[in-house]
Amino acid sequence: NGIDLADFNASSFAAPARLVFVGRLIGKKGVDVLLDALRQLRTLPFAAQIVGDGPLRAELEAQLQRNELTGAVTFTGEKPQAEIRALFGTASVFVLPARVDSNGAMDNLPTVIMEAMASSLPVVSTTVAGIPEMVVNNETGYLVPPDDPVALAGAIEKLLRDPETARAMGKHGRARAAQLFALEKNVAALRKVFA
Repeated sequence: NGIDLADFNASSFAAPARLVFVGRLIGKKGVDVLLDALRQLRTLPFAAQIVGDGPLRAELEAQLQRNELTGAVTFTGEKPQAEIRALFGTASVFVLPARVDSNGAMDNLPTVIMEAMASSLPVVSTTVAGIPEMVVNNETGYLVPPDDPVALAGAIEKLLRDPETARAMGKHGRARAAQLFALEKNVAALRKVFA
């Protein structure tokens, strides 16, 4: 996988803090865990946007109401890539609470994490599949066990309470994205393989 880093600008970290999730609303993405984590953080000033659509949307919107998060969390539906890049450009934290679903499906190397890192966002995710190869725990973000809303809430809270650390992690993430995910580097490596 590779991305064109020139397509992504460093986030301005607009206030109040904005959390972003981007992905299909399906089991392996763990949005239900995210909503349970955010319920624990309701007293903190933040806004969260859940970008994407899928078969679990109605169920997740009902959970949002049960968790009394309707003022803080918005389901936006699907967005074109340009709008997602713009959203990353003002966000504070990217969250992907990935898990292995009941059928064994999982995200191996989510491109959206690369895009968030390219936007200088700290990433909060889980230890599923290849995600720990992308996100360096305590350096470019935080990794927590899957299906653990308490640990997820704790990681998000650290970044909300310490924006300087969030920005520093985002800078490290951008550098890591340039090192590992830059399209031109990956294309050059493939050329060597097939030469």
